[in-house]
This record gives sequence, structure tokens and C-alpha cells, in this order.
Amino acid sequence: MLYVDFTVNSTNHILFEVLNGDIKNVVDLSVKSCTCKRFQMDQIPCAHVIAVFQKLHPPEGRIRVGRPKKRRCKAFWEKNAKTLKPIICGKCNQNGHNRRICRNPTTND
Repeated sequence: MLYVDFTVNSTNHILFEVLNGDIKNVVDLSVKSCTCKRFQMDQIPCAHVIAVFQKLHPPEGRIRVGRPKKRRCKAFWEKNAKTLKPIICGKCNQNGHNRRICRNPTTND
């Protein structure tokens, strides 16, 4: 049963009138009762009471779509991996670039 189909009207902060088409139910939160009698018999909130609770306390935020972001805290050596070891070219032995993007002429020893 969908709770969206219900129309909830509050008479005061304790009594609520729940309309589902032409069916009317009254929910009394002070004595935990509903006119459908399911709330009193089962001691579990019926659909009418849940509709009242949804009106009183709407869901906060929304559920995000997609893969959740990583929440893992990186270690010190993972954060600063680029700054710990300088890049040295294999062709000219200079800092700051690698052999693939080296523009310097090769040194012949």
C-alpha cells in the first residue's frame, strides 16, 4: 500500500484525519488509535499512522544516485607520493621530466 495516496489533514497536534479516496480514518496519537482498529490490535502502526508520521517528519535530503565517493583517509606517503621522489630523466639525467618527453640531446659517455 502506498502512503502517497493518502491526504492528511490535522485537526490539532494530536488528532489527524486521513483521507484515501472516499474512505476517512481518524488517527489519535495521544492514545495510539486509528479508526481502522489495526493500530490497536497489532500494536504496529497502520498505513494511516505512517502517513501521519510522514507528514509530521518528512524524510531529510535525498538518496544520491551513482557510486559513492571514497571515504578512506590516505596515508602520508600516499598523499605526498609526487613530492617525495623527484622525477629524473633516463636520457639526460636532469630533474623535472622523464625520458619519453625529453627534449635535450642525449649525452654520450
